Amino acid sequence: MQISAREYPHPVMADFSDDFVTTKFSSSIENPILSNGKYVFIAEMSTDNHDLQKLILEEKACFVAHIECPSSGFREVYRSYESQFTFEIPSDELIGRVDINSLILASANIAEYQNYDFHSAYKDYSFSVMKADVLAVGEHRKINIKKDIESLRKVPSIFRVVEDKRVNAPSMVVELANPYVKVKMSSENFKSYQRLLKANESFQSLLNSLIVVPALSLLLKEIEVSSNEAKEELQDMAWFSVLNEKLKEI
Repeated sequence: MQISAREYPHPVMADFSDDFVTTKFSSSIENPILSNGKYVFIAEMSTDNHDLQKLILEEKACFVAHIECPSSGFREVYRSYESQFTFEIPSDELIGRVDINSLILASANIAEYQNYDFHSAYKDYSFSVMKADVLAVGEHRKINIKKDIESLRKVPSIFRVVEDKRVNAPSMVVELANPYVKVKMSSENFKSYQRLLKANESFQSLLNSLIVVPALSLLLKEIEVSSNEAKEELQDMAWFSVLNEKLKEI
């Protein structure tokens, strides 16, 4: 998610705003390093605005890294009163596109928020700021975590077979989930599927073929009838990259 221009109830320091005249908020969050099953991020943030610096020193405001991964549904904020800080995210939480936003947020309620660098339109006013309100918006970046995509490289691996426990469930439906496409089978069919797997593991490849082909057909149909907006959202899913690459090879 990119934090875009919007109306705030108080002045906010940002490139898309002229609420502040001369001072800036600078930020940099480098691509993460994979270590011991976790992605390690290093963040550097600073502002040359003395009033904001004072609020951070008094722990009334803080630097924040906002991380969001549409494919996995992961969303978290990492706060610090230091200009340089690190944070870790388990590697299985990040798949495909990851949005990174840098912010300064209020750490406490501020009854009369003023700043010497406010635009002249706000010079004679003070503002009520609540804890977690945005005070500054910095860099927005998108990175692509390819590690988990590699584990899905074969088309059958983008599917996960699960039981559909609904009464009168259809024999098979496809659900566009993250990071895998769910193939939901009626309880009767799912139990038969499990029995065959337990009887002979060599059936796995055959069963995959019997399931993947119709599931793939349903999946392509689902994508075809989706709206343009829905298709854009699907492109953020890990399995979409795999499927798109395979279709290009045909």
